[in-house]
This record gives sequence, structure tokens and C-alpha cells, in this order.
Amino acid sequence: TPPLPTPPPPTTTHDRTRRQRQMCIRDRCRPYLERQIALVQPKIILAVGRIAAQSLLGSDEPVGRMRGRQHDLHGIPLVVTYHPAYLLRSPSQKSKSWSDLCLATRLAAESAA
Repeated sequence: TPPLPTPPPPTTTHDRTRRQRQMCIRDRCRPYLERQIALVQPKIILAVGRIAAQSLLGSDEPVGRMRGRQHDLHGIPLVVTYHPAYLLRSPSQKSKSWSDLCLATRLAAESAA
């Protein structure tokens, strides 16, 4: 499930960039997302792709720099990995994504113990 579960607002001007629209959605939907996370109380969050990772972490770093390590979102472990569409275009990155999933599994098991 995408981290921002609302459709983009209709574009009112032609000069708004895609990034500006994404920031608008992120800002508008952040309280809703924070409430969902608080209600669900996940053991771990897996941020799949650039938009999810940058939105959740408030970062402009590329996925390649964010992946492979544990992040923290309000005390919840968060792991960043590549988006499946990127992996289809770059199959050589699948092993890195697998490592991210193994890290997420290990962190989830540790938090359950």
C-alpha cells in the first residue's frame, strides 16, 4: 500500500511540477498517515521506493543511500528498499533488495522478542 493513500489533487496551474504536487500531497496527508501508523502500531515499516522513503523520512537522499540500514520513524524501525518497477528495469539490484527484505525480517523478529 502506498504511504499516501489519496489521489493527487487536480492541477490548477500548468507550471506546478510533479515534485511540488507530491509535496502538496505529502503535507496534506501526513496527519492521516501518522494516525494510521499510531493505530496499527506496526513492528516495522518497509518503505518501497523513492517517494515512500523520502516522504516518510523527510529526506531528499536517493534510495541507494538510504537502503541497507535501519532508520527510525517515531520509535518504529523503518527499512528502505527499491521499488519493484525499478527492479524490473535493473535486475542487477534484486540482490540488494533481497538484503533489505532480510534486514526487515530480522528487525521484525527482534522487535517481537
